[in-house]
Amino acid sequence: MKQSRKPDSPQRRQRRRFPADWPVLLAAGLLVACRSAPTEPPAKLAQGVNLTGWFQADRPTSLSPQAFGAADYQDIATLGLGTVRLPVNFRCLAGPAPGYLVPAWVLELLDKALRAGLDAGLTIILDNHSQLPEQQADPELDAFLPVLWQQLAFRYRDWPPELLFEIFNEPMDIADATWASLQARVLAIIRADNPTRTVIVTGAQWGGIDGLLQVQPLPDRHLLYSFHFYEPFLFTHQGADWSNLADFYGLPFPAGKALPWPGPADDERAAWWDYYFEVDQVQLVRERIASVADWAERHGVRLFCGEMGAYNQRMAPADRQAWYALAVAELRASNIPFTSWDYRDAFGVFRPDSAARFPQDLDTGILAALGLRQPPPALATAPEGAPVEAPLAIYDEGPARGIQHDSWDPLAQVRWLDTRQPASGRFCLSFGRLERYDVVGFTFRSSLDLSSLAAQGAVLRLNLQWPADAPDLELRWVQNPANGTAKPWRKSIRLGPPIVAASRAWQTIRIALADFVETGAWDGEWHEPAGLFDWSKVGRLEFVSEYSHLGDHEYRIDDLRLELP
Repeated sequence: MKQSRKPDSPQRRQRRRFPADWPVLLAAGLLVACRSAPTEPPAKLAQGVNLTGWFQADRPTSLSPQAFGAADYQDIATLGLGTVRLPVNFRCLAGPAPGYLVPAWVLELLDKALRAGLDAGLTIILDNHSQLPEQQADPELDAFLPVLWQQLAFRYRDWPPELLFEIFNEPMDIADATWASLQARVLAIIRADNPTRTVIVTGAQWGGIDGLLQVQPLPDRHLLYSFHFYEPFLFTHQGADWSNLADFYGLPFPAGKALPWPGPADDERAAWWDYYFEVDQVQLVRERIASVADWAERHGVRLFCGEMGAYNQRMAPADRQAWYALAVAELRASNIPFTSWDYRDAFGVFRPDSAARFPQDLDTGILAALGLRQPPPALATAPEGAPVEAPLAIYDEGPARGIQHDSWDPLAQVRWLDTRQPASGRFCLSFGRLERYDVVGFTFRSSLDLSSLAAQGAVLRLNLQWPADAPDLELRWVQNPANGTAKPWRKSIRLGPPIVAASRAWQTIRIALADFVETGAWDGEWHEPAGLFDWSKVGRLEFVSEYSHLGDHEYRIDDLRLELP
């Protein structure tokens, strides 16, 4: 979901400011003060989507290589989309200054992801979506961006033109002139190896319309000028907990007749609520998109809306559809290609809180509002609730497809992709130094029906390295609480000798599902076992430091799967 969002604040228009060294840049051909030639983006650049959550990890070892793949690209094309913007948090994936080197194995994973999209006939935007974990302005941005793009521009210099570069996502807390100078410098670096590749540039002020209106276009025929559109912000982000709006929701679209503020009278946000109804929000959307379209026409440049969307957790579906329909109509009327934010998550095209299965969980109302195709139900790969068949991979070169990893790991001691001597392949899972009750978990995007496998005597097989004198772990299956209609019952087993041997050598162990014992449930309070665990509704598999903290011991796991004996 979009967690780095600030509204385009209603600021007074300011005169354009040029960088202090603008005469030097002008002599170098990097700035002009008059109309520039039209850009020439690839003919196939069309409506698209942001593929979030794939390469946005806070460190390389937390990547999920199988979060998406070739099948997802094909699904996206089936919807009638032609472009995918791939956000990559290079800032957290790269090494330290001064080299800021992106590990070779990370780049190889990225190559595979980019190639799969191109092979599906899509245009792919390599979006440098870099941000620090604290989501504050990067004090090293001036040093980081040029070095990063030296690496990327050289690596992808011979790739097809359908691969586009986006220099930086949503510059924040940086002066317009300072950003213009840095962006021009990075563009020159890219052009050394990619003289005609389409590059996406933007303005400061979080990459919004106000920032773009301050941009002085560059004399380069192969640029797209990007802005992001989430206006009116109070509507599109209502209910979002990262924007002080978690309990701020109920706004309709269009605004219509004013509704009373539902919160406390002394809450300063009451004024925000009232202001929303004082403005013609439909006209606002039209005027804002028209303003940037007029800017582009004056300068003879091409636009691209890299992000647009509305949060799906706290708004009426009809209102969300109405906003999309209007925004899409206005963008198309101005001939502005766009990629909506996002695909699977809370701004996406699947029903809220669904398992995001294609096509059965698609939000048909949003598809219609976006002007996308409605895939036939026959494309579903498996009926809803179908029993799982063996073998079922859970960890194989990372969490398997359809499985999300998560952990409470404040010390960053969980490595989901550890390249140090895996049992097989390239990666294994390792963890250590966890406090008591910390969890290393696998969440199944769609609840698993393991009842048939349990009845057939299925076993959980894994390769394991177990350090000497290491504390025992709890290994447990957790039932999906099904939106509060059941409790998250657990079936657990104590993992340690004699089930495992203390050894730095890899060992293979097999644990029958029948050997797991119901141990209770925790949903904010503890519930004793009641014989209610249901193998047909499994939501998670967890390794837990249930009995003590792990100290300096490190555990390694690989090739985790369910299979028949």
